[in-house]
Order: sequence, then structure tokens, then C-alpha cells
Amino acid sequence: MYPTLNPEIRERLTQSRCNEIRKLFDLKEDVAVDIRTESATFGQWFGVILNDENHFQLFIPKGFAHGFCVLSEIVDFHYKCSDYYNPKAEQGILWSDPSLAIKWPVHAPLISTKDKKYNCLKNISSELLF
Repeated sequence: MYPTLNPEIRERLTQSRCNEIRKLFDLKEDVAVDIRTESATFGQWFGVILNDENHFQLFIPKGFAHGFCVLSEIVDFHYKCSDYYNPKAEQGILWSDPSLAIKWPVHAPLISTKDKKYNCLKNISSELLF
């Protein structure tokens, strides 16, 4: 899960494999988590299937973390960020955080080494949240 902390201005196209959970048209489960500390829905998540049949899109505003799980063989994922990239500001939330209890639609996901090392939401400094 990737909070929108100092996102970069760009459009990006990524490609992912089946069962891969990553921080970003075929078929994928797209998830947003509220990380606004003063929000009544802090720590709650919303997920939606995006595919080439329903043509849905999901806007992830500042104050939310974003993750997705690819459900088809390959997905081309196009997204746009609202600010310049700052690698020092890059943060993440553990995809399997038990307090979030996200119901990912796969049983044996492919998780990057980097994504496996992120902390649970409760262990992230409030300075990094909204």
C-alpha cells in the first residue's frame, strides 16, 4: 500500500503479473485505505474491481494509501500523480496489515521484497500520515 506522500507529477504505465500485489485494461482489484488521522474512517479500506468491461476508474486523493492486486494474466496500469517524485519521501504500509484486514482476492500473492518490509499502519509515524 502506498500513501500519496509527495507523489510525482507524471503519467506512468506499469505492467504486472497474475496474483501480484503491488503499490499500481484487464482485471485488477484496486484498494484505497484512509490514512487521515482525524478522519472518522481512518484505517478503513475500500476495494473495487477495475476491468475492461465495467470501465470503472478510481481516484485516490491525498490522505489515502493505494494498492492493487492483478487478477488477469497481465495488466497495463496507467496512473497520474500530482507532484514531483521524492525518493526520500517514499513510504508504504504492509499489504497484509492485520488491523486493515484487506480481503485480497488471491491466496498466494506475489509480493516484492520491498513491499514485504513495510510496517503496519499503527507503527507508522503520525508525521507521515495526514
